[in-house]
Amino acid sequence: MKEIVLITCSGVSNTGKLTDQAAKYFVQKYPGTIDLLISAKNIDEVNDIDREDSNILVLEGCPEGCVMKKLAPKKIEPDILLRTTDLGVAKHGMDEPGFTDIVKISDELKKCIKEW
Repeated sequence: MKEIVLITCSGVSNTGKLTDQAAKYFVQKYPGTIDLLISAKNIDEVNDIDREDSNILVLEGCPEGCVMKKLAPKKIEPDILLRTTDLGVAKHGMDEPGFTDIVKISDELKKCIKEW
């Protein structure tokens, strides 16, 4: 079975913070499901990934695509790309994410991972 790697946005907007909080919520709710959780601010950790033996899921906060911009020079393409704004979460400044949105994004992560 392939290792599951989740890479989250490192932004300070509500949607950027949401990616991190939803990922942590997911990991607590479903322990052992994610093998490696990486924040985009620690993107060099992807250098240790065996791409042939990994499924990579990127959780972006918004269309600016900070994670994908950081992955591009490393020539790493995710198997799945989720964007919180595409899932109905509005980006609005540096507000804190609401718990409803955290659960919503966590549920989307579960759907994606279930496909593997």
